[in-house]
Amino acid sequence: MEAVGQLAGGIAHDFNNLLSAILGYSEMALMDLPDGHPARGKIKNHHGCGREGNNIDETTSHLQPQAGVGNERWFNLNLYC
Repeated sequence: MEAVGQLAGGIAHDFNNLLSAILGYSEMALMDLPDGHPARGKIKNHHGCGREGNNIDETTSHLQPQAGVGNERWFNLNLYC
């Protein structure tokens, strides 16, 4: 189980790096585009998907091994299947 936790932690870290770029660039694009621009809707959609991905990343980060005893966290994996 510890190996699964380490793997999940590594994947979550890499995934979070990708999400940071998606969220950051979409926020900058929204700041630069005027209201009513045809691309705003698509960029808002991308930004929303990035936030959903961030929620998944936060959930999988609970699989990482924690120092000490009694730090186990349980969550329902079926929510993402």
